[in-house]
Amino acid sequence: MGVPLGTIACGTGQTSLQALCALIVFLRQYPWVVPCLAASEDVAALHYVARLIPTLKDRIVVCNLPRGCKALPPQLIVRQVKRRITPDPSSLATYVVNRVGSNELQELLIEQFYLALTDDLSGLTRSVATCSRVFSRFGNLTARDWRAMARLACRLCGSGETQISQASRISFKTALRHTHRYLGMSLDTAAKRVGWEWVLERVLRREWYVSEGH
Repeated sequence: MGVPLGTIACGTGQTSLQALCALIVFLRQYPWVVPCLAASEDVAALHYVARLIPTLKDRIVVCNLPRGCKALPPQLIVRQVKRRITPDPSSLATYVVNRVGSNELQELLIEQFYLALTDDLSGLTRSVATCSRVFSRFGNLTARDWRAMARLACRLCGSGETQISQASRISFKTALRHTHRYLGMSLDTAAKRVGWEWVLERVLRREWYVSEGH
């Protein structure tokens, strides 16, 4: 049985290093999970080290585990996950590229995601039509669809620090429409899941860019 979308994976091990290694291995098999680590050691230093690891960078949640405590309450972990900073264009693009398996999409996606999250046209080096022609070689999603996905993922991922400009934030009505169009579910159902990774993963699966469990 596969790991459901929106799952939080908490690394375990006798040491924090072992827990980090376990998370890396788990993410290779289930890249859509939210990586989390509860540690009683220097949390700030551990978070810095974890961010040096490409698969954990900008995604891992490091929670402070009080000494003598074996585990944190699930609701506390979920709360910490929802406080993650929203993903930047590079993080979103890297996830898609790793799942689709084509580096050709990296720069194009970063441009479109940057436009989606900032509403700033200065970062564009290619026309939307040119981007869409390249995108069409990989599937049915257009440049406009990719931008909508980015905004939706950031809308659903939680209440942490946001990197989205005010002009790029989608309205409740737009969120309703996008969750139905891209995720095939209601906004209420989508809001019960945590993380932004699952949003991208579900769209990629629904549009046949990747198969479930691979």
